[in-house]
Amino acid sequence: MSTVQENGFAKGLKTRRLLRREITYDDALDNDSNMLLQLGYRDQKLKLYLYLHRQRMQIETIVAHHLGISVDRCTVVDVEDWMHGSFNVCLQVNIDINGQECVHDKGGIPGKQYIIRFPLPFRIGENFCPGNADEKVRCEAATYAWLQENCPTVPILQLYGVGLSNGLSFTVLDNLPLFTRSLHRLRRLFSYWLGYPTPSLYVPHKQQRRKEQVRLNTPYLLIEYIKPSQGKMLSETWEQGRHDPELRSVFFPWTLTYHVGVKEGLFPTSDVLRLELMPEGTKASRYQKYRAT
Repeated sequence: MSTVQENGFAKGLKTRRLLRREITYDDALDNDSNMLLQLGYRDQKLKLYLYLHRQRMQIETIVAHHLGISVDRCTVVDVEDWMHGSFNVCLQVNIDINGQECVHDKGGIPGKQYIIRFPLPFRIGENFCPGNADEKVRCEAATYAWLQENCPTVPILQLYGVGLSNGLSFTVLDNLPLFTRSLHRLRRLFSYWLGYPTPSLYVPHKQQRRKEQVRLNTPYLLIEYIKPSQGKMLSETWEQGRHDPELRSVFFPWTLTYHVGVKEGLFPTSDVLRLELMPEGTKASRYQKYRAT
C-alpha cells in the first residue's frame, strides 16, 4: 500500500480539505507538491487562530502600547473578518473614536484601523527550524525601515511596531514620548557625524507600569490598514484587469517608476536586511546588511 493510501487519502475516498480548497486523489496525483504536508495546514491554521483568539486582550494591549493610547480604545475584530494569505494572517484592530485622544500628535488617529500581522508558522518551516518566524519578521521590518529612509518616493505601508517571540518589541520613533524621541534623534545625529552605523527609526520599547510584560509566543508587525475604498490587492484584480489596455498603460510605467526609485538606493551586491539591536546598552536598533549566499 502506498504512503498516500496509508494516510487515508486513497482513491475512492471523499475529497480532503487543504488550506484554501478541497482536493481529490486524482488531483493529488497530478500535483508535484507534497500534498500530505499540505493536508495538515488547515488544522494548524485553526490551532493558530484559536491561540490568537484567546490572546485578543493581550493583542489589544500590545497595539495600544505601540500607538501610545489607552487599551480601552482598541478592539480586535471577530475571527470571521481575519484575513490570511500564503504566509501571514492579518487581524484588523479598530480604534474607538469616542475614547481618549492620542498621547502623541503622530500616534493613532481616532476612528482609524490598523493591521497586526502574524506569520503562519506551518508555511515558513517554524516546526522544522525554530526561529524562522522571528527571522522573517526581522527581515521584513528591516526592509520597511530601509525603504522609509532610503527610498522616500516609493509608497509603502507605515510600520508602527515590531514584536519578536522572545518579548522584545520595537516602536516607531514618532510614537514614543518626547524625551525618548529627542534622545534618539540626537543619537542618530551623532552617529552620522562620527561615521558610525545610524540607528533606525524603530526603538526598543518596554511596556511601562506593568509587573509582567505582555508577550505572545509569535512575532508580529503592526502596520497601516488600507481600506477597500482606497484600493485592492493586485492579486484580487490581476486576472480581471491584466488584459485591459488602459490599465496596462498605467500599471507598467507606474511599476517602472518605483522600481527605479528602489534601484537608486540598492546595494551593489545581493544582500539581506535584518533588524538588530545595536551594541549592548545603546537601547537602539539598526537594519544590518548581510551578504546573500
